[in-house]
Amino acid sequence: AGTIKTFNPSRGFGWIAPDDMSEDVFFHLAAVLNGNEMDMIVGQRLKYEMGMDTASGRMKAIKVQIETNSAAPRGAAVPADPVEVEQFLMLNPVEAHAQEKFRAMDPHVQKWVINRGNLDMAITRDPTGALISRMAKLSQVASGQVHVPPGDWVCQNCGDHQFARNVTCRSCGAAKPDNLGITLNPM
Repeated sequence: AGTIKTFNPSRGFGWIAPDDMSEDVFFHLAAVLNGNEMDMIVGQRLKYEMGMDTASGRMKAIKVQIETNSAAPRGAAVPADPVEVEQFLMLNPVEAHAQEKFRAMDPHVQKWVINRGNLDMAITRDPTGALISRMAKLSQVASGQVHVPPGDWVCQNCGDHQFARNVTCRSCGAAKPDNLGITLNPM
């Protein structure tokens, strides 16, 4: 077992820092049995077996599995605090069931919802529906249910999917992170 030390989403491989402090172990995304590139977060715990890479003659990780009881959470790098949540709800009047669902969300995903901006009444006729849709989409992104192609990235500020060519987020203007943003900062 070990933790992800680095991962290159555009090439689909990375390195594992073994728990026994031995030399870092190479792994390829194709060897991961229970996850995708969205799960390849620096610090994520993995279990694996060692096997020979027939092409290079070197040892590598095979049968790689994400330790499900220690999955690194995804979402905004900084969680929303309860005051921010209540301020957002005061500025954006929505039905009570949507308010309760929003209050019950993971604070990191709440921050993404807030960072996406107000539910402008001039743009949307149904702010409750807009909030529920936003919460559903960002929850899927945070849980890794949204496939992000290699090279593309997810904005750590607002959770919006960005194409590889974008140097800033088209939704909030945040700069593209050095690690390509596909793997979000562990919290």
